[in-house]
Amino acid sequence: MDKLKIFDAGQKNELSKKVCKILRIKPSNAERIKFKDGDLSWNINENVRGTDVFVFQSYYGHKGQRLYELDLLLNGLKSGACKRLRVVMPFAFGSRAERKTKPKQPINSVVIAQNLKARSVDGLLTQNIHTRTIGSTYDSLGMLFDNLEFEPIAAHYFASIAKQNKKYEFILNSPDAGGMERIRYVSKLMRENLNVEAGLSMIHKHRSRPNVSEIFDIIGCVKDKMIGIYDDIGDTLGTLVGGAEELKKRGALKVYAAYPHAVHSEDAEEKIEKALSDGTIEEILISDTIPLSQKMKKHKKVSIISVAPLIAEGIKQIHNDGSISNLHKYEPVIKLYKDQGIIE
Repeated sequence: MDKLKIFDAGQKNELSKKVCKILRIKPSNAERIKFKDGDLSWNINENVRGTDVFVFQSYYGHKGQRLYELDLLLNGLKSGACKRLRVVMPFAFGSRAERKTKPKQPINSVVIAQNLKARSVDGLLTQNIHTRTIGSTYDSLGMLFDNLEFEPIAAHYFASIAKQNKKYEFILNSPDAGGMERIRYVSKLMRENLNVEAGLSMIHKHRSRPNVSEIFDIIGCVKDKMIGIYDDIGDTLGTLVGGAEELKKRGALKVYAAYPHAVHSEDAEEKIEKALSDGTIEEILISDTIPLSQKMKKHKKVSIISVAPLIAEGIKQIHNDGSISNLHKYEPVIKLYKDQGIIE
């Protein structure tokens, strides 16, 4: 690992430190300089010539600043003659806008990919990209694209709940039609690896504008059943909490939820607290792809599973020109977490 360097463009990202600890390397030293007029610069305080560099940055908070920080650091590292330069975006910039829905509309994910290409980035490592077809944009630009998955962890979590409540049928629920592929995959992992059967259901909603949705119906029988809602992103949580309320009205016994990207914009955390306190939702499983508030870290009904073991293994394999295929399989992923003492 002598030639491996890990930098953090966000500077306050605990995830990158966890990854370095697993890999048994020190976080690389770069100092962000902020001028009085708000502009930024970097001092890279170590030699990167001939090294394999991974730079962490995730899409949260002041997005424009996050991207500017990343651009400047990438430029400095490339001028330092690193051998390979890769970006680690646990929650990828622009991943929710991968196509045009009307004329003259920008395609955010393409803009981000082109920006990284212009910075001479060799590849992107991300976690649960919102739409997998985004990878084809990176392929077309000659950059490697590796996407890690939280679904094995979700399958393990939901299967443990199902096993604790064996006399009730367990149903996986998607907050929308686009998420049906995700819950089919989780259901398959549960069946093939844990011998747990899970039915499928869906929340039928209409989104009138971004972050605003209206729930029309629940597709699938949920009466007297245990429910696990699975999604990739928890943003305003209007659909998640509203869907859970509707599921309970339809006779669902208990509702659990899981999602890797805890964006939690606007009053999302207040919605979670209310839903957990009044029994609308029993428990929520999230990850640390985005820095979490102390409120979420300390909440007794919010379980947090770090994606650090996954990302650390992904970096290790890429650095050694190995394969990350095993990181898409249930048993190798769960073994990683058991070896770290994160799950039993």
